[in-house]
Amino acid sequence: MTQRTSTGRFVKGVSGNPAGPKAGKALVRKLLDPKAPELIKVVLAQALAGDMAALKMCLDRIDPPARQQIEPVEIPGFAQAQTLVEKAQKVIEAVGSGLVSPDTGAAVIGVIASAVAIKQDDQLAAELEALKAAVEKLRNEN
Repeated sequence: MTQRTSTGRFVKGVSGNPAGPKAGKALVRKLLDPKAPELIKVVLAQALAGDMAALKMCLDRIDPPARQQIEPVEIPGFAQAQTLVEKAQKVIEAVGSGLVSPDTGAAVIGVIASAVAIKQDDQLAAELEALKAAVEKLRNEN
């Protein structure tokens, strides 16, 4: 399991992807890079000739599809909610009353779910350490 801080961020100097990038990707890039200018000319020529897939590829590079932007929202009672479950309930109430869009509500619930998972990981790590200490204590008593 990757090492994270108590806030869920990766520990400095520890990779979030210890296996590294897929080996084939680097090889493909190495083989294609010297041919990039020629490949671009071919794709442009195909796009200009009416090849819709080539045209889409070119347009997606010029103007990539926009990522969905979630606007900041104020959810009544969210800040005062004591537990993550209560916070999720406030989001659901805000969606139900139309104060927050379902997409925004789902995004906020997703963040809350991530916080729950991180909290559970921290609790399990603490419990594991306590068990290790208890086992070590028993070993030393014998």
